[in-house]
Amino acid sequence: MTIRPPPEALDDLNAFQLDQLGSIPDPVMGGAAVPPAPSDLGPAPTRAQFWRVRSWALVAAGVWAFGRLGVRAAKGSFDQVPLWYSASHVIVPFVLGTALAWLALRRGPYGLGTATGRLIGLVVASIATFWALAMLLPSLNPIAPEPAGTLSCMGHTLAWVAGPLVLVAIGVRGCFPAGARWRSTGLGAAVGLFAGAITNLQCSAGGHVHMVLGHGSSAIVAALVGGLLIARLSRA
Repeated sequence: MTIRPPPEALDDLNAFQLDQLGSIPDPVMGGAAVPPAPSDLGPAPTRAQFWRVRSWALVAAGVWAFGRLGVRAAKGSFDQVPLWYSASHVIVPFVLGTALAWLALRRGPYGLGTATGRLIGLVVASIATFWALAMLLPSLNPIAPEPAGTLSCMGHTLAWVAGPLVLVAIGVRGCFPAGARWRSTGLGAAVGLFAGAITNLQCSAGGHVHMVLGHGSSAIVAALVGGLLIARLSRA
């Protein structure tokens, strides 16, 4: 059975005006003021401008790291270093760092970069290899340096890591649409391995513990800086 509204209810509906809806307060907004329109930020940088900044920053990071090596070589600092030492403590870390940097920067088949598991494995394996070579191969100095010497080498290596890390952060800003944390960790570890390899060449008379802590700690610190700080900037 259909129930018809009383005639007085129909009169109320006919008398209702739609413009009265604007006078009803919004319970969600609570009468808050409308936020101002966002200011004009100007045109966004083009892809070419992004790649130009990244390329120059990464080139400057390489010059920072390798330029020091060239200066030391020109002064004849490496003439007495055995070939096996150069191969194991310098060339191997450089190869591992280069592989890490390449995997971290590559676009991958879908533009999403290298698989996270592969990056994690290479980061851990690279740092472990650096430490294993420092501990297992013969030392050129049978007398271990004083703790102050180890701390001095550690500070010296970390100082040379700082510049390239800043340049890398500028170069990869907004660059990684996926896997930014581990890609940035890989770049940080690569910078730390480069710095450790150069310090191995410059300070070749250190003992086992000296080389692990004084020269190899930079890879750990740089990897943490990459994963915790640079990753925030590198997310696209």
